[in-house]
Amino acid sequence: LACTLVHRPELLILDEPTVGINPLLREKFWRYFRELRNDGRSIIITTHYLEEAERCDVVAFMHNGKIISMGPPSLIRRLANLQKTLIITFSGKISKDLIEELEDLTGLSVRLKGNNLMIDFQIFAQINRIFRLLMENRVDIVDMRVKEPSFNEIFIDLITKHEGGQI
Repeated sequence: LACTLVHRPELLILDEPTVGINPLLREKFWRYFRELRNDGRSIIITTHYLEEAERCDVVAFMHNGKIISMGPPSLIRRLANLQKTLIITFSGKISKDLIEELEDLTGLSVRLKGNNLMIDFQIFAQINRIFRLLMENRVDIVDMRVKEPSFNEIFIDLITKHEGGQI
């Protein structure tokens, strides 16, 4: 890589540039790739590390030698249309009746894991009713976060759709 960069090429094609590199050095590489891009260089990278692919401006998912999806990572996420998981951490207890009421009200899957409510949803508008019902029932919310599907899950979903439901 160093020998290649000495000549300041306008286009770099890198095949698995971070394979076998420790996480600290991998992060430095990606910072450097961003600097090169910001300096006006074009970089094409192949990788099996899909969490790294998500750092790119444009991603092309390939399967069996064909591009099955291409675009900015945000577009690919929307194309997959996978559910997100809202994780609400609360103190105290929540009754099974309240969980059933949440499911009935929203039509969403609601699971209880310890002091966490796990609610799968696709669009944020679906969760407004959840908060209203939790407030009405005086649930003490300590924390909440949204877990997005990983790029690995998105890739598998897109391949499955491309293959007609089978991989």
